[in-house]
Amino acid sequence: MIPERLILKGIYSYQHTTEIVFDDLMSAGLFGIFGPVGSGKSAVLEAITFAMYGETERLNNRDSKHYNMMNLRSNEMEIDFTFKHQSKRYRFTAYARRNRNNFTDITKNERKAYVWEDNQWVPQESADATNVIGLKYEHFKQIVIIPQGKFNEFVQLSPTDRTKMMRELFPLDRFDLRDPANRLFNQVKTEISQLQGRLQEFEEYSPEAAKALEKEIKEHQTELEKLKMELLRLEKSMHETVELKKLTDNIEATQKALVTKESQKATMEQLAEKLKLFEKVKYRYQPVMSRLSEIESEVQQLTNLYEKQKTKNDLLISKIAAHQQEMQKITAAGGDVEAHKKRDAGLNKALEIKKLQQELGQLSDGFKNKQAQLKKAEVAREELKSRLASQKEQLTKKRNALPDEGVLHELRSSFSEEVILQKQVRSAENELKQSINIVEELKRDRIEIMNDVSTIVEADEPLGELKAKDALVLLEKTLTTIKDKLAQFAKRKVQLDVQSGLERYAGALQEGEPCPLCGAEHHPKPFSNTALGNEQEQLMELVGKHEQHRDKLSQAITQLGSLVERFRREGGQKEARQKAVHEAKSQIEECQNKRNMLPVKFSAEELAQVLKQLAVDKKEIARLEQAVLQTEQELNSESAIEQLQKEIQSAETRIITVQTQINVQQTDIVPEWLAKSTDELNALKIQTGKELQKLETLLKEIDDQQLAQQKLEVQIEETKKQQERQTVQLEEKQQQLNQMLEEDKFNSVNDVQTVLDEEMNIEAVQSQIDTFHRELHTLKSRFSDLQSQLGDRKFDAQAFEELEKTVKNRQDAVSNMETRSGGLQSTYQVLVNKLKLKKQLAENLDKKEKRKENLEVMMGLFRGDGFMRYVSQIYLQQLCAIANERFRKLTHNQLELDIDENYNFIIRDFLHDGRMRLLKTLSGGQTFQAALSLAMALSEQIQQYQNVKQQFFFMDEGFGSLDRESLSLVFDTLKQLRKEQRTVGVISHVEELRSEIDRYLLVENDEEEGSRIRFNG
Repeated sequence: MIPERLILKGIYSYQHTTEIVFDDLMSAGLFGIFGPVGSGKSAVLEAITFAMYGETERLNNRDSKHYNMMNLRSNEMEIDFTFKHQSKRYRFTAYARRNRNNFTDITKNERKAYVWEDNQWVPQESADATNVIGLKYEHFKQIVIIPQGKFNEFVQLSPTDRTKMMRELFPLDRFDLRDPANRLFNQVKTEISQLQGRLQEFEEYSPEAAKALEKEIKEHQTELEKLKMELLRLEKSMHETVELKKLTDNIEATQKALVTKESQKATMEQLAEKLKLFEKVKYRYQPVMSRLSEIESEVQQLTNLYEKQKTKNDLLISKIAAHQQEMQKITAAGGDVEAHKKRDAGLNKALEIKKLQQELGQLSDGFKNKQAQLKKAEVAREELKSRLASQKEQLTKKRNALPDEGVLHELRSSFSEEVILQKQVRSAENELKQSINIVEELKRDRIEIMNDVSTIVEADEPLGELKAKDALVLLEKTLTTIKDKLAQFAKRKVQLDVQSGLERYAGALQEGEPCPLCGAEHHPKPFSNTALGNEQEQLMELVGKHEQHRDKLSQAITQLGSLVERFRREGGQKEARQKAVHEAKSQIEECQNKRNMLPVKFSAEELAQVLKQLAVDKKEIARLEQAVLQTEQELNSESAIEQLQKEIQSAETRIITVQTQINVQQTDIVPEWLAKSTDELNALKIQTGKELQKLETLLKEIDDQQLAQQKLEVQIEETKKQQERQTVQLEEKQQQLNQMLEEDKFNSVNDVQTVLDEEMNIEAVQSQIDTFHRELHTLKSRFSDLQSQLGDRKFDAQAFEELEKTVKNRQDAVSNMETRSGGLQSTYQVLVNKLKLKKQLAENLDKKEKRKENLEVMMGLFRGDGFMRYVSQIYLQQLCAIANERFRKLTHNQLELDIDENYNFIIRDFLHDGRMRLLKTLSGGQTFQAALSLAMALSEQIQQYQNVKQQFFFMDEGFGSLDRESLSLVFDTLKQLRKEQRTVGVISHVEELRSEIDRYLLVENDEEEGSRIRFNG
């Protein structure tokens, strides 16, 4: 998130609209917001968090948040915050308004969010910034903006609270596997019980039963195939007999249908004659009769139309006469249309003159007032010029008296750097002494180890003078020799044990009794060795002695190997520390040489006094600059004089313009009108307008009615002509119809109409007749074909019935056997499936039993919250590892963060042999460095977990409790963050910190005007 702009109004001490543009601040990398205590610095951060989340650090919903946030002299509160995030621009706003009738009641409060798309701000559904930057308010306070008093919160938490916080930040509860393991264990136990229960259901199913059923199915299938072959032969004979029966039935049915069709033949012939007459009348008489009826209807319609047109024409003539009479009355009293228009224009001019005369009087009065104001403003302007010259002269003297601030800061940095380097030299020298002491102690340990084995090892030179590596090689070689001898002793011991056994065995032989090995009964010379016991005793003494030597050498080799590694490590540290001492002394000398080359010569104490006085002088200069700026602003406001001059000039021009307009408007008006009042003129204008509108309306209506009357007379004449033409056509069609009736020997039109009234469907009736003849012909042909197919064959009904019964019996038998076969197959398939399922259940049960054993082990691992504590410790260790990358640099590799077994933060102090001590023992500046390193590490870990990237870091911390040296460490730390491509914003009231930062906002609180912000940089 990169802030762009913040607008405040009516929040806390910000009474008036205040705008902060972050572009210049952000480009510096390190900027500040400074001001006295209570000036309104922290309100800037609270405004940002309230706009983005609706939350503030100081207030909650129970505290009447909106009322307490709103400035007591304001009736509304506004916050408008714009920022960039992942290449997009966002805008969050907050607004609240006070009830006019109840001071403590906030009637309206709302928060909104927008995103910049298509060159406009597009509203968002939610005003919660979590949806935009992926951070909740609690995480936002620890990553982007750290409120006042919260910077060291993470360091000062108790181990229990810190572990709880880690769980919330990195949802570590997902590693609490106790309940899932118990749940899985109970689930597996239930599954095992279910599987065992199901397996009991399959005890009756066995592979032997499946084999027996398979054999029965094969035998049944063979018998079924024989029965099907016999049924096939009978069905073929049955099919031939059925076909013969169908043929015989078809002949009988066709013969009956043929007789029926022959009986309908006479009726069809009569229908054909009737159709012929209807078709003739329809196509000859119907068109003529239809046209005759149409002409009669048209003649009647034209007669009716003629009467209506005559009546309408008489009405129009009457209306025209009435309108002409009304128009004559108006023109006789006030003239025609043009006369009314001229009088209306003259009245408009008279009203305009009245208005201009009134404006001219007002302009004359205003002109005199502006001239008086201009004289006063010119006198005040000369006084401001004199005051500005005096203030600038004082400011120039103060600035010229200031020393070179850059050289002073360079000198102070040199002193600070030398102090740090002196500490490094002392630390490095102490470490070097420790390394030398450790090496000497290791030498003594080496001599002591070699003296312990001096009676075992033989060497050409004294053992105490051998180097550790050479001594180790000699001991390993001696140990190998001793191990070889022990191996030889072991072989000899086996031989002696065999001989001892043979001696005991030979001593047990009795003369005349068979030997168990060779079977001989005579034993003239049994084995005997009188020196065997002495040799065994001597051998055991040698073995014991060499084993003691072997164990002693092994222990010495282990100790010496450890010493060799420590010699190597301590030797390297000794060289590194010698180099560190040399480099630190060289840096001190270089620092002193650079300081001697500076143009100013002060001691550290003198420099502190000079810087203190410099801060006082800069405050005075800032005060003078502010005074000059204010005076210049007041002087630049001479635009008031220019404005007065412009207004006077404008008034003069307007007076001339108005007088000219009055002269122009006096043409074409009646002089008596100017003596009338404005109301009288308006009344006369309204009356004239009404008469003019009435005249124009009457003229238009008379023109429209006369035009309509002329068109209507033409239409009446045309209607009369059409009526005469249609009457002639009617007589001609009547003569044509009478001639046709005479030709066809019809008595009247009624006879023709009787034929037409039957309304025969010509196509349908003709189709019916054609279909009859076609079906009659088809029946005759089909009857002949069926007789030829039958030939000499005859259908025997009794034989057919017997054959049908036989086939039915065989079909029933086959069906029963197939049903039986299907049942056997189904039973067999069920049995096979059951056996397969039984096998699967047994395999699943075995898997579940093994899973249950594994889950029992897991339940033991996750019992209690030991695993959760372990995970929390891992996260804290990772946090320390990340923090140490920055903390070691800030402390010049002198300190390192770690945690103890109780999850407390501790410090490893390399200036004191890497010994541990509590973090609380650090100085103020070092504590700040540790807290900052942990906060930045925590920020990076949360960013990685939340998959977001934040390069902006803002902290509200007073730093008032830190001494000068700690404050210097704080500033060095902040500069180090800037090198990491992070933009850092600091809120503080400490003057020393402000002097170190080039760009900052200065917040000042006026008792009357509230908080104001001024940019410096």
